[in-house]
Amino acid sequence: MPDLGESAPLEGEGEEDDASVMTNGELTDGQILRQNSIVEYLKEKGQAQVWEIQKIFPNISKRTIRRDFRSLLKQELIERVGERNRTYYKMKVNII
Repeated sequence: MPDLGESAPLEGEGEEDDASVMTNGELTDGQILRQNSIVEYLKEKGQAQVWEIQKIFPNISKRTIRRDFRSLLKQELIERVGERNRTYYKMKVNII
């Protein structure tokens, strides 16, 4: 019986597009540059879906872009709106 806690990576999932996530939780230079570009795109366009960001970074997998969005969400810089295929991200509005 297969171990349900681990599964074989799907095609393209096992790849890491840049120097991998650092073990101490810090971001790599590639992640920082990509996330800064995502933030600038969101400021300019207002919102974005994963596929739109992948057009900017064609060599980066959707999975990695989703990780970048998760990191930005954790930093409370952006917010997620919608579900499934209608999910998009936008800058978080900070009202003081």
